[in-house]
Amino acid sequence: MRAHFPSYTTRYISNRYLIRCSAISLPKAPQDLKLVTDIKLSSTSVAVNNRSVSIVVADVDAVMQMYIDAGQGDRDPYWTCIWPSSIAMAQELLQNPDLVAGKKVADLGCGLGLGGVAAALAGASEVVFLDREPLALQCSLLNSLLGALPTELDAETLAAAKALVANGQAPAHLLQGLSDGRNNKSTVDTLEATSTCRVRAEVFDWSQPLSSLLHYFDVVLACDVLYEAFSVEPVAKIAPRLLKLSGGTSGAKHDGNNENDESPGVILLADPPLRAKQNRYRFLELLRKDGFFAATTVDGNELGQRAARVWEEAEKAYKHVPIEFMILQKDV
Repeated sequence: MRAHFPSYTTRYISNRYLIRCSAISLPKAPQDLKLVTDIKLSSTSVAVNNRSVSIVVADVDAVMQMYIDAGQGDRDPYWTCIWPSSIAMAQELLQNPDLVAGKKVADLGCGLGLGGVAAALAGASEVVFLDREPLALQCSLLNSLLGALPTELDAETLAAAKALVANGQAPAHLLQGLSDGRNNKSTVDTLEATSTCRVRAEVFDWSQPLSSLLHYFDVVLACDVLYEAFSVEPVAKIAPRLLKLSGGTSGAKHDGNNENDESPGVILLADPPLRAKQNRYRFLELLRKDGFFAATTVDGNELGQRAARVWEEAEKAYKHVPIEFMILQKDV
């Protein structure tokens, strides 16, 4: 029997409309802020739904050189970019906060974490950044900090956060209450902020997932994670396993939130429609075999293709990048 999916219909559609998003360079980038590996960060902001979201990005050439020096030339530095898919995801979540409000959200293959930051700003109760690249997670946590969100930081990211504040890229009051004594008690500190969302990060390889995260989340964000054919089957396998079991039960330890919420978990997919569409078709085929179906409206608005408005520095112009946005829910 198909579970009730409030405000959504359940047939496929391919309607298009424009999401107005823009990436705008800040006047100054932090000159001295570096990641622990001496990878320089630059700063930008993304205008999403009339909100300016500050984002730090790592230098892609420096990251690639780091991989080469480590004998890992096959590693992909794609995470250092602000993906149009993540811009479209952020817009969708801020336009329709009920998709994540009060829910536990995983940002799978998070990159710079824009999708997860938007989920937290939209009212999620918890956001967990998941990526196999620790530097990506560090940037995601810094971006959460820039969003004035309560963010659990390890010692290395905390040091980068303090440098961020010292360079005027984050409000100083976010670091209040962090004394040396407190820092010495634990490698994790939570920065005080106005939001009640808990934001943290876990190094995560989707071929070897952490058991503590299985069946824990209400929502899984998947922004541009299907660009490599070899990733399709692992992502199709792990994304459903991250969702809580039907009836609102979690396979992980509860913290008291949403235990009586019987709505099924959902996967929110944002993916370029043309670049590797065969990968998306294969992903959807695998999910359908696992009992998932796609919604076509949210609160009466049709789903389908969106378009992120992205600044192209080389062309000195904005470019509309089409993005396929889908809500996938299991038929229970």
